[in-house]
Amino acid sequence: MIDANIDLLRFETCKYAQNFFQTLQSYSLIPTIDKPTRAHNNSATLIDNIFISNCDVHIFSGNIVSDISDHFSQFCISQSFSIKARICSVKIRDYSNFSAEKFTRELSQLNWEAKSENSYVNKDFSTFYNKLNRVVNKQAPVVTVSKRKAK
Repeated sequence: MIDANIDLLRFETCKYAQNFFQTLQSYSLIPTIDKPTRAHNNSATLIDNIFISNCDVHIFSGNIVSDISDHFSQFCISQSFSIKARICSVKIRDYSNFSAEKFTRELSQLNWEAKSENSYVNKDFSTFYNKLNRVVNKQAPVVTVSKRKAK
């Protein structure tokens, strides 16, 4: 993916766009986006793109048009033909037994006074974080979950 700020719509008239495109082609990279990626007033440019090196794969790509910015977001979805299942593990917090009341009570019982005489921000923050983390881990422990995932 690249935000090169080189307008590929001006390929025929702009030497920079020609050189950029030819350099990418020399590395067997081809663009997946062929519509303007930025629209402002009466102008449109194609300055953001996603390039692929394997044109044998089936892809679906384009722009996500929104009013958030004058730049559109791009996407590219490639289809994989060799799907193999593998098991992977992820760590998540288990909130099944979480009690907001217990959590608040335990936090209120902790001594939050900074212990260092000379205020060392990093040490004070570390102490604060460790105290908070102990209570969070008690109320919502981290557990490992195994999932099947396409490879």
